[in-house]
Amino acid sequence: MSAFTLVEMLVVIAVIGILAALLFPSFNAITANSARKKARNELEQIQAAIDRYHAQYSHYPPDNALAAYAVTDPRRYGFPQLFYELLGTTNTGPDFVTLDGRSRLQANQLPTLFGASVSGFINCSRPGGDDATSGSGKNFLPGLLPAYYGTNNSGVYVLKTSAAWPKDRSPYFPTAGYPSELSPFFYNSSSPKHNPKTYDLWVDIVVRGKTNRISNWNPTYETVYMNY
Repeated sequence: MSAFTLVEMLVVIAVIGILAALLFPSFNAITANSARKKARNELEQIQAAIDRYHAQYSHYPPDNALAAYAVTDPRRYGFPQLFYELLGTTNTGPDFVTLDGRSRLQANQLPTLFGASVSGFINCSRPGGDDATSGSGKNFLPGLLPAYYGTNNSGVYVLKTSAAWPKDRSPYFPTAGYPSELSPFFYNSSSPKHNPKTYDLWVDIVVRGKTNRISNWNPTYETVYMNY
């Protein structure tokens, strides 16, 4: 049995190279679609929890009322108390503790963290100083995995996508005040632009070098060019 000649080997290598060049974009597209689909699934889980919350209280969870940011500033909606409202809290003296014990906040911290009008959480097992705080303390996101939450630079827990924000794109991070690799969900229920009667919920992920916005107003995704 004769061995391959040099020319035959070069031909085989060339064919393999051509096939790889043809298949590589397909692999990239599959990876990109998988990342978007995963973010979409995570968003829909939060949507379902928000809808269960609405069924319980007949209104949607509040968003962030921090006066430091204008209503049109996207950073305002990157610091919502959504984690605490959806997981439920209990009020023990001066502290609000999530039902699973994961996070503890002092009542006097809330106005600074979430806005001057916030002195308690609605989904709370006991009144916490806020007239509206009279809920039953129910967890609308049971079994929440660590990949789906994190803390901002103030130590406040937020809901996030499991896709890390690339370090090399930190200058274009969705909002200041977060660790460089954490991509938070944004939430606007006070003045939603896209869903006026309900709420806007979205998250930005980087796919193939571009910022893709996964949202509850677009069934696919948007490519956004925005330096936050």
